[in-house]
Amino acid sequence: DAEYYVDFSVGEYFLNSYQLIQDAHVVEGIPFMSIHQLLAFKRFLCHVEDPREKDFRDVEAIERYLNEKA
Repeated sequence: DAEYYVDFSVGEYFLNSYQLIQDAHVVEGIPFMSIHQLLAFKRFLCHVEDPREKDFRDVEAIERYLNEKA
């Protein structure tokens, strides 16, 4: 499943669409949120009042990907 947002805003965490587009990684002309911004957002979600297990798994997968890429 894919999710998309105009702005990322959860509690005190906020990125507006301008920030997201400025830092986007473009693949075949389509801008995607940078992996570092996504990781920061997912880490934030792991510390909200009722965190989703999916976000913990996403953080692990992103960190594993970045470590393998390094």
